[in-house]
Amino acid sequence: MEPIATTSADVEPSGRVPLGGLRLLVAAAWTLTICVLCWTPRSVMRHVEEDSSWFRLPNLDKVVHFILFFVFAILWVRAVRWPRKPLAIGIMGLVLTIVTELGQELPVVGRDATLGDGLTDLSGLLIGLAIAGLIEPVLRSAERGIFGERATQR
Repeated sequence: MEPIATTSADVEPSGRVPLGGLRLLVAAAWTLTICVLCWTPRSVMRHVEEDSSWFRLPNLDKVVHFILFFVFAILWVRAVRWPRKPLAIGIMGLVLTIVTELGQELPVVGRDATLGDGLTDLSGLLIGLAIAGLIEPVLRSAERGIFGERATQR
């Protein structure tokens, strides 16, 4: 099977795909997505909830919070090569949790910051950090399947 084609902006002159830059871009985009979702105004959320049966599931918001921060941790672990990486990403996740929850209290957003959501964010973050190394071989295999031999780690 032929690997998925990329745009010329994603490929080095040698035809190689720099996964380090791509991973960083994906982690940053995911972080921005968390902010957008957490700061979507109550009026928009109410409209979406009324139009979807998914939002009638009990504790769905906690599942979403957990998944958002679980994926956040895994993406950032893969994206950076920092000393004390788990600690740095843990601090980033804690700050993101606080900022997104407090941002929900802004009048323009009109949502409620809750301790439950914050604790759920942190549990997703910590579990993501704990198992990131265990799922790394699966993720690298998926990258090889997508990009083939053109992938470079940095």
